[in-house]
Amino acid sequence: GLTNNTEYSYSVSATYEDGTESDPSELVTVIPQAQTVHQESYDDGTSEAGWAPEGSGQFAAVRYAGHDAGEQVMRYKWFQEGGGGAFYIKVWSDDNGYPGTEIYSGIQVSGNSDGWNEVDLTDANLTVTCDFWVGVKRFSSTSPIGVDTDSNSGNSMSSDNGTDWMVVEGNVMVRIFIDEGEGGNDCGINSDLCVDTIPGDTNLDGGINVLDVVTLVGYILGNVQLEDCGLIAADYNGDEIVNILDVVIVVGTILNGRLTDASSATINTSIDGVSISADGYIGAVELTLSHDLGFSLSLTDKALVADYNTDGTRTKLIIVAPEDEQIFITSDIFTVDEVLVANSESFIEVIEVVTEFGLSIAYPNPFNPTTTLEFSAIEAGYASVKVYNLMGQVVGVLLDGIVEPNTYSLTWNANNLSSGVYMIKAESSSQVSTQK
Repeated sequence: GLTNNTEYSYSVSATYEDGTESDPSELVTVIPQAQTVHQESYDDGTSEAGWAPEGSGQFAAVRYAGHDAGEQVMRYKWFQEGGGGAFYIKVWSDDNGYPGTEIYSGIQVSGNSDGWNEVDLTDANLTVTCDFWVGVKRFSSTSPIGVDTDSNSGNSMSSDNGTDWMVVEGNVMVRIFIDEGEGGNDCGINSDLCVDTIPGDTNLDGGINVLDVVTLVGYILGNVQLEDCGLIAADYNGDEIVNILDVVIVVGTILNGRLTDASSATINTSIDGVSISADGYIGAVELTLSHDLGFSLSLTDKALVADYNTDGTRTKLIIVAPEDEQIFITSDIFTVDEVLVANSESFIEVIEVVTEFGLSIAYPNPFNPTTTLEFSAIEAGYASVKVYNLMGQVVGVLLDGIVEPNTYSLTWNANNLSSGVYMIKAESSSQVSTQK
């Protein structure tokens, strides 16, 4: 097996059918690390300038952060322009945003080549906690250290004497590998990365508008990924859960409070879709549906944002600030598993009603040997759903008894019957619905 933090070099060659062997490839060098080891960096890997002040004794430093339980320093990495030279490797604690007390110093002399270089620092038994600085102290022979001027994190500094520090425009190309071990809590600059994030600004463009609502809805549905500051911005109300309550608060911010909130809503489920009415403003509706594969729907276009995500036999949809009662229409069979409705600041009560008596289209049809359909009852009372052959004989009973106003999913198994045409008849009070 391989040993972590040990350098291995590999080359490959090919043996052909006639027994001859190719020349070996160029060497590839790898250094395996434990999964808890991570590389800290700000530069983009390319150097546009070299840090090389005249003389010797100058310092360059880059600030990084470990967690509050302390992380072991594993390797030091730097980019230099040209081979050779020597310098001091330096590590400092942080002193109010500047390099402070020196906690490690070592001379790096051998093997310094043009481009990226690494050196093992595990023998130093060095542990860093929260903010710390790594860098170099120059000799007159030190090769220029790379500076990435295409990016600037504000975490690189230089000094002529190790006391008076100035910000470097760009990122000095010094990196560090540290081992988080059992883990800890972010602290130092890592805990402040999102301090300027605006709540609700999910796309991090510096303002709150409908684009943030679209991003937020996409994240809840699983269509968009959010990380770090974007995820913090998404949790607008700070309850550590990103859901439609955050959506409606962001929308309320955009609309500037010009709302009369609903206190309750009524969901009307029919065989061809869902509509929702309320006694005031609805900020968002979230529905979870179950259905067969191949389900399709058409969402309302009268809303600030309307989106959905289907995963197999389940669909989740979110409608933000609907302007019409109709939420979606469909010709496929579905069941509403969960419904959430919020006004501009909180979830509200949802009353479920069925507004249309009848049977949905059986699916599949033709079928072998089972098919599924839905029966909708609009009032409490006796109801029956029975299957008849063409001679008027009852060959199956899907429902027979007292029901509440609701939509019921029914499955008919015709395994014991011959192929042919059958009629399904639903009866409730004086209402009758039939389909073939």
